[in-house]
Amino acid sequence: MSEVDPPSGPRPTPRADGDGRASAAPDPAIWTEEPPPPARPARAPARRAPRPSSSRTIIRGAVVFLAGVLVGAVLIAVTSRDEGSTDLDAGKAPAGATTTAARAEEDPPKGTGSAPTTTAPPTAETTAAPTEPTPVTTPPAGSPNALAIASALSPLPLPSDCPLPLGDSESLPNAARDYRGGVHEGIDFICGEYGHDAVATMDGQVLVANGSFKDPTPEERLEILNTAKQIGHTPPWTLAMLFGRFVAIDHGIKPGVGHVVTIYAHLNEIDPAIVPGHHVKAGDRIGEIGNAGTESAGTGEARPQAIHLHWEIHVDDAFLAQGATGGQTSDVYAELFGR
Repeated sequence: MSEVDPPSGPRPTPRADGDGRASAAPDPAIWTEEPPPPARPARAPARRAPRPSSSRTIIRGAVVFLAGVLVGAVLIAVTSRDEGSTDLDAGKAPAGATTTAARAEEDPPKGTGSAPTTTAPPTAETTAAPTEPTPVTTPPAGSPNALAIASALSPLPLPSDCPLPLGDSESLPNAARDYRGGVHEGIDFICGEYGHDAVATMDGQVLVANGSFKDPTPEERLEILNTAKQIGHTPPWTLAMLFGRFVAIDHGIKPGVGHVVTIYAHLNEIDPAIVPGHHVKAGDRIGEIGNAGTESAGTGEARPQAIHLHWEIHVDDAFLAQGATGGQTSDVYAELFGR
């Protein structure tokens, strides 16, 4: 048999027997090697989770934030709706509902007998709307306040030295003019002769100075007037034809009165200084009084009564005392001129 090399390393110490003799050394043939400890399996290196990029982090944060805002908005809406329902049960309208409902009652939709009930959506905070200044309204010149307007402007200087016809209703505003389907809108200061001047009653600025007017023939004039009669009123451009040579002056907006304009018609000639845009003072000469625009001027007939100044005063696009009776009209213009 071949020899077996003993294993390397320390050998066991011989043990003594009971009689004190050392026991025999073990047989090398039966010497056994201790098995080496089992090797530990190699651990795989731990994989580290990849870190999210900064853009992904921002997106995730934004999504979470928006989700929180949405949930909060839903909760607020539900709470506000419940509170609005409680107010209605108690007989109170939710905030903002009163104004909307009132507006609906004022402007009902066409084809319905009443306005539908409208409830304004609830709001988290109510802010009062800024208060707008209340516009100052002026009563129309033809209203019962015509006397008050005349008093506010009084006393005006007369536009002519020809007589003021307060006792003659046919020469005052509101007198019927059936031949043209309208009414008289001014005062006729009957002069009866040439040589009298028309003057401005207030400071102002010239709007119109029609000094190149030429009268139509009697037939042409009658045709124009018949058209107005068929219409049932006299259009403003027809009135302009009847004015002949005339001047209109803008006196501006008078406090407590309104926008004032005066008209000087049937002039024989207009002062050369009176042109559109020119500023005048009360008492400034407008021109000579004549009969341009009258029937007599078209026919050439000499009628002293046709030589007169037709003077009008308008407040906010209505002649003063429009629609008043003869007596009321006389009182208004007597007040206007301080008579």
